[in-house]
Amino acid sequence: MKKLLLSLGLAVLLFALVVPFTKKDKHEKYAEFINNHEYSTREHLTPEQIKAIPKEDRPDLAMEQNFLLTLDPALGHPAPERLLSVYQQVSNARNNPIPGTPGASTNPWIERGPSNVGGRTRAIMFDPNDVTHKKVWVGSVTGGLWYNNDITNFNSNWIAVNDFWDNIAITAIAADPTNSSTFYVATGEGWGTGSSRGAGVWKTTDAGNTWTHLPSTSSFYYINDLVVREENGNGTIYAAVQGMSYNSQFHGIADEGLQRSIDGGQTFTQVLPNVGSGPYAPADIEIAANNSIWVGTTNSFRSVIPQGGGKVFYSNNGTSWAVSYSQSGGERVELACAPSDSNYVYALIESSNQVEAIVKTTDYGTNWTNVSEPDDADRGIDSDDFSRGQAWYDLTLAVDPNDPDVVFTGAIDLFKTTNGGNNWDQISHWYGGFGYPDVHADQHVIVFKPGSSSEVLFGNDGGLYRSTNAQSFSPSFTNLNRGYNVTQFYAGAIHPSSGTNYFLAGAQDNGSQQFTSAGINSTNEVTGGDGGYCFIDQTNPQIQVTSYVYNSYWRSTDGGASFSSRIQNETTGSFINPTDYDDNLHILYSNLSGASINRILDMDGNPDISPFRAFIGSPATHLRVSPYTTTSTTLFVGTTAGRVYKITNADGSSPTLTNITTSDLPIGSVSCIEIGSSENELLVTYSNYGVNSVWYTNDGGANWTSKEGDLPDMPVRWSLFNPNNRNEVLLATEVGVWRCSNINSPNPSWTPSTSGLANVRTSMLQMRDSDNEVIAATYGRGLFSSSAFSSISSPDADFTPSSNPVCGNSPITLSDHSSSAPTSWQWTITPNTYSFVNGTSASSTNPQVLFNTSGNYKVKLVVTNTMGSDSSIQNITAGVYSPPVITALDDQLFCSSRGAGLTYQWYENGVLIPNANWYVINITNNAVYTVTVSSSSCSETSPPFDLQNIGLNDLATEAGIKIYPNPLTDKLNVQLPNPSGENGSIRIFNMQGKVVFQKNTEASKIVEETISLGHLPKGQYLIKINIGNQSYSKSISKA
Repeated sequence: MKKLLLSLGLAVLLFALVVPFTKKDKHEKYAEFINNHEYSTREHLTPEQIKAIPKEDRPDLAMEQNFLLTLDPALGHPAPERLLSVYQQVSNARNNPIPGTPGASTNPWIERGPSNVGGRTRAIMFDPNDVTHKKVWVGSVTGGLWYNNDITNFNSNWIAVNDFWDNIAITAIAADPTNSSTFYVATGEGWGTGSSRGAGVWKTTDAGNTWTHLPSTSSFYYINDLVVREENGNGTIYAAVQGMSYNSQFHGIADEGLQRSIDGGQTFTQVLPNVGSGPYAPADIEIAANNSIWVGTTNSFRSVIPQGGGKVFYSNNGTSWAVSYSQSGGERVELACAPSDSNYVYALIESSNQVEAIVKTTDYGTNWTNVSEPDDADRGIDSDDFSRGQAWYDLTLAVDPNDPDVVFTGAIDLFKTTNGGNNWDQISHWYGGFGYPDVHADQHVIVFKPGSSSEVLFGNDGGLYRSTNAQSFSPSFTNLNRGYNVTQFYAGAIHPSSGTNYFLAGAQDNGSQQFTSAGINSTNEVTGGDGGYCFIDQTNPQIQVTSYVYNSYWRSTDGGASFSSRIQNETTGSFINPTDYDDNLHILYSNLSGASINRILDMDGNPDISPFRAFIGSPATHLRVSPYTTTSTTLFVGTTAGRVYKITNADGSSPTLTNITTSDLPIGSVSCIEIGSSENELLVTYSNYGVNSVWYTNDGGANWTSKEGDLPDMPVRWSLFNPNNRNEVLLATEVGVWRCSNINSPNPSWTPSTSGLANVRTSMLQMRDSDNEVIAATYGRGLFSSSAFSSISSPDADFTPSSNPVCGNSPITLSDHSSSAPTSWQWTITPNTYSFVNGTSASSTNPQVLFNTSGNYKVKLVVTNTMGSDSSIQNITAGVYSPPVITALDDQLFCSSRGAGLTYQWYENGVLIPNANWYVINITNNAVYTVTVSSSSCSETSPPFDLQNIGLNDLATEAGIKIYPNPLTDKLNVQLPNPSGENGSIRIFNMQGKVVFQKNTEASKIVEETISLGHLPKGQYLIKINIGNQSYSKSISKA
C-alpha cells in the first residue's frame, strides 16, 4: 500500500442500512464492512475542487475501487497470486478449437485499437544491436512488451512480443552490457496503482526472438527497476524489489530489497543493508559513468510505521553500500546520473505524495545541495509541487548524455534545466495549454538516444512521445503510439446498426474514445479525463453518452459529432460509476448510494436528474435494464455486499423494490447481471477472489445455483449469453475471456477463449442485437471485436421444462435452448390430454402447457432455421393435476381422481383412517371426510365432504321408496310410504354439502313429490328424506 492511503485516517460512515433486520445476515455484515472501509469513506471533491484540478484523473481512487471489488472476503484483500496457475491453464488451452465462439482458434478476437492512443508506460530501451538506434523496446504496465523496428518512420507499427506471458505488467527492461543479445524484462508495478502484480523477470539470449521466465524470480511481485552492470566481464543483474502490504498481509515482502544475480538470473541475493527488521526498499537504480551503482529508496511497509525512504545509497562493488544522502521525512527517491561525468548525481525526493526536494552532488556524493523546483504555468498545480500530489505515482529524471547541467524532469508535465537546476523551463503541458506543446500527463520514464542530446523518448500515461530537438529552448514532440495498443478501458458501447464499425470506450486517463473505422485504426477522444461507462441509444443512436468520474456524464444529440451537454453530480456515486441505459425510454440509471438510485430522465430531450429511494444497503456495483419490459423500466441491481434486487416501474413515481437475494448467494461485489431468454433467466457474476463467481436462476431469483464448475479462482467482470445458444456463456475475467457450452449442467466446464486476445483483464463484453457482433473492452490491450456469434449453422434442438415431474393444476413452461437462432418451433406432445395456455401454441418459442391427467408424456421439439432442422425429445411425468372431489353413492364415498400409479389416504374429521387406501370407502360415521391422492411426484387433498349435516340411512325399511329418473334431466319424482303419518322434509345437497333444494312434507300415509331441478348444473347430488326421527339418503345424478 502506498503511503498516501496509509496516512489518511478513517472518515465517517457514508452509507447506512435502512431495512430493519432482527438478526444480521452475512450480506448485511459484509455491507457494513465495505461501507466502513477507509476506501469507501473518501470524501468526494466538490465541483469547484474538481474544476481546480488541472488533470482530471485519479489513479489512486481507481486502485482503491478495484481493491474493494476484488478482495477475498475471507482475507480482506485481493489475492492476485492465484492467477499464476490460471496463466498456465490459458497457455495449455490456447490451441483448442471451439467453432462458433469468439476467441476460438478458428474465430480469433480481432484487435480494434486504438492505434493512436497508448497507455501507462514505464519501460523504454533502445535496442543495443541496432547501430542506427531506430529499434526501440517499450513496456506497458498492463499491456506487455512491444518493439518498433524504426521509430523514425511514422508508418512503422509497434509489435507485441507475446500477449500470453504469465504476466504482462512490464515495469523495466535492460540489456546486458557484456552481451547485447541478452535482455531482461521486469514485471509488477509497485507504485500503489494496483494495475497488476508481477511474476518476476523474463530473459532472452537471442535479442528478443524468444523469451523464458526466470523461476528464481517468481516471488518478485513488484519490481520498481532493473539494471545490468558489467562486473569483471560479466553482466550482473540488479532488481529493485518491493513488497506491498494491506492489513498486515504481505505480498512479496520476503524478497524485498536489492536483488543481485551474478549467474544470469539463476539465483539472486539481497545486498542492501537492513532498516528495522529487513532491508531497505529500493525505488530506483542508476549506473554512473564510472560504473558505480546508485540506489534511491522508498518506504518499506514491513512494519506498522513505514520506514527507510528518502535515502541515496552507492556502491563500487555491488555488495558493500554506503549512504550518500538522507532526506528527513523523505519517501520515494528518483535518481539520475550524468553519463558524461560520474561526479554528477541528481535526486528527486517525494514526501507525503509531494515533491519535497531536488538535490544534486557534483563531487560524487561528498556534498549535496538543493536546487530549485519547477513551477508549472498551470495554476491548478501548486508552485511548490509540480506533481500535484502525485509524486508517489508519476516522477522521473534524466541527464543529458553530453552535458551534466542539462536535466529533464517530469511529473504531470515536462521541464528542463540547462544550468544544473538553478532554474527550470516548462517544455510541455498535458493538454497543450499556456503555449506549450501537448504531451500527455503523468510522466514515468525519460530515455535519451545513446550519445544524443537531441533525441529523447518519454513514457507516460498516454504511451510514448519523442523529441528530436530536445536541446532547443522549446522542444517539439511527436506521439509514437501507432499500433501501441495498451489502452486501459473500463467499458465499451456498440452502435446498433448491423455491420457498423462505430464504438465508444471509456479509458483510464485517456478519456472516452470514439471508433469509426474497420480494423486497427486511430480513435477520437470525444471527452477527457478518466473515461467510464458509455452508451449509444439502441433505438435512437443520435443520443450517445460518455461518463467521467462519479455521476458526471456527457451527452451527444448528433450521433457523436459533439458532446456538448454535461450532466454533472460529482459528489455522489463511485469513482468509475456503474451505470445502465434504457434504450426504449431514454433514461440513464446509475449508482447514487446505498439508499438511492440516480436517474436521469428524458435523455433524448431535456435531461432531468430525478433520483429515487431504493434501500439496497450498500452502493450498487452493477445495474442492468431489462430488454423485455419496454413500456416501463425493470431494473436489476447488484451491490457491493453481494445482494441482487429487482426494481419494477423504475421510471415511475413509485418504483417497487424486490430483494431476490437468497442465502446461497455469496458476499462480495456483483459485477454483472446478464439477462437470458426472459427476466426469469439471470446469470450473476462476482468480481472477488475467494468466492463462487457465477450464479444462475431460471425462476427470477427464487432459487440460485452456482455455475462455478471448474472455473479458476479469479475476478469475473462481465458475462454474456450466446443468443444462438443460451447454453453457451462468455465471461470477461482477470485473465481474458472464458466460455462454457453447458451452463445448464450442474458443473459447467470453463475454458479460455482468448485466441487473438491476451492475458489481460477484460472489463466488459457488449453485443449488438442486429448482427450479434461482440466487443471486449480490456484494461491494457484496448478494444477487440468478434463476429463469431453472427454466423448461423444448422440448429441443435434443446429445451428444458420448468418442472419435471409436474405436480398441480398449474401450467409449466417449455423453455427453448436451441443453438444457432431457430426461426420456427414445432412442439408435439403425446398423449393428447393436455392444452397450450396463456396465449401460447405448438409453434411458440417457449409455450406454456397444462396437463389434464396423470401419466407419462413424450414432448418433442423440432426447430428450424435456414441451414436445417433438428429435434429433441424428453419425457415428462405428470402427477395429480386437479384437487380430487368426493362423491357419495348409497353408503359409500368415491374419489374422482383415478389412474395408474396413484395412492389414496382417507381422513375422518382430520384423523387418518387406517387401511383406507383405495379410491372408495364405506361410510361408517356422520363426519367430515377428505382424501389425499399422491403420485410419485406430488399429492393433492380434496375439499371436505360433510356428512355431519347429511347423515346416514336410518329408515327402518327402504321398501316402497321410489326416486326416479336417475340420472335425471329436469324433474325428479319421489314416492315413499309414511305408515306413521308424521311430518317430514326432503332436502337435496351438492357435493360440497350445500342445500340446493328443501321442502317440508305434509302428514299423510304416502309422500309423493315431483321436484323441478332443471336449473341445477350437471353433476352428483345427494337427496336426504327425513320422516319423524328416521332418514334416508341416496346419490342422484343430473345429466
